[in-house]
Amino acid sequence: MDDLTLAADFPQATREHWLRLVEGVLKGADFQKKLVSRSHDGIAIQPLYSKAEGSTPVMREQPGRWLVSQRIDHPDPAKANELALLDLEGGADALTLVTHKAPAAHGFGVRVESLDDLDRVLSGVMLDLIHLRVDAGGHGRQMAALMLALAERRGHNLSDLSLDLGLDPIGAMAAHGRMSASWDAMARRMGDTLEHLTVQGFAGRTFLADGRVYHEAGASEAQELA
Repeated sequence: MDDLTLAADFPQATREHWLRLVEGVLKGADFQKKLVSRSHDGIAIQPLYSKAEGSTPVMREQPGRWLVSQRIDHPDPAKANELALLDLEGGADALTLVTHKAPAAHGFGVRVESLDDLDRVLSGVMLDLIHLRVDAGGHGRQMAALMLALAERRGHNLSDLSLDLGLDPIGAMAAHGRMSASWDAMARRMGDTLEHLTVQGFAGRTFLADGRVYHEAGASEAQELA
């Protein structure tokens, strides 16, 4: 099939030409007031942006193929497992497991209270062939421990698994308004957890800085980024 060259039959679109057309529609109204909005932080949001010339492209931290990830948050482990398998059979190659105690569960979330519960949720899921992200909020360490136990039960080496444990104690504190221990104790726990995982050969992502809890609480763009 030949490449289509329809664009070659039309003049190159320019911002100046677009502005002339806009002026005809505005009929004398102020462009800034009618078409330019501002965020809570006062950042101007233009109606049209031109291509950035000479800027550094936004790149991923590590090159590689994109994953198709499906959120699994049905409260019942058996139903959650059924949905997970359907998604993987349909082409997904990653799962995000959201537990019922996570702030991101929003009234849903899989009820995982034990290793057997987690094994049931991921029954038939080949952990060494997919990427798995865990979203458990303030119970991330407990879920991480269950994930390690499940890998051991199934005979997997941690170095062979693509796991994102998503530990975010600061985000959990923001969501619940409190911490389970002092910050010094939490910092020691995080250090001990990372050391333990490293010794076990874990090669995935352990910690996460998640801005969703701030966004959903009404934070502005600058506040969320901060």
